[in-house]
Amino acid sequence: MYSLYLWDGLKARYIRELLDIFTLYDEKIKPVFSDPEGEAEEYKATVWEQFMQRPVAEDSYIEPDHFVDSVMEMAYERFELFSLMRYRTRMAWISCLRQVWEQQIYKFLLDESKHPHSIFQLDSKKGGDFNYIKNCYTNFGVDFSTLNNWDKINELRLLVNVIKHGDGTSADTLRNLRPDYFASTSRFFTISPDDDLLKYHGASLLDQVLQVSDQDFKEYLDALVDFWKQLPEYMNYQSQP
Repeated sequence: MYSLYLWDGLKARYIRELLDIFTLYDEKIKPVFSDPEGEAEEYKATVWEQFMQRPVAEDSYIEPDHFVDSVMEMAYERFELFSLMRYRTRMAWISCLRQVWEQQIYKFLLDESKHPHSIFQLDSKKGGDFNYIKNCYTNFGVDFSTLNNWDKINELRLLVNVIKHGDGTSADTLRNLRPDYFASTSRFFTISPDDDLLKYHGASLLDQVLQVSDQDFKEYLDALVDFWKQLPEYMNYQSQP
């Protein structure tokens, strides 16, 4: 009987690739935007110091109080920029995690299909068709829907679709699973209880519309790592994909 062979070293490599994504984000990338308030205060102090130190002709002197509003506005814009970039960065790395995992499961099948004694053919034009790839594994006796944490992995798929495309069908499904992602936390306005920030803005990356945390990121990582741990070393061929 022909089998896919997922040897321990390869499984460990796939897991390490996923862990490295989160570790690099957590240790190197996240700190850049971790303190919008502090960044705004530092920026405000720098701008104010530059203003106070600039040479001014005696007949063109302007009272510093006249610049207070401008400096405060610049500091607030800096705060908004860093807050938005913190949000965008988290969304981008969550998307990266999902895309790397999808390419891993496809690449494993592709490499196995290229073995000289392989008895199945993989349609390389369908590498981006997740349902096709999932069915290929089913034909080797692995039903993704029966695996632990599959609901979490599917939730991640929906989230990444929302990140990429904004409001739509995936967002509607995700709202039922994770209504907390769509709750308004704005300090400046409220919206109808029947509405949410994504519906209000439409796009997912132009404003902070999804309340997804680093803890959510970590839970998605754990689900994908667990996926690889659950796959058997040998997956026996059932039928042609």
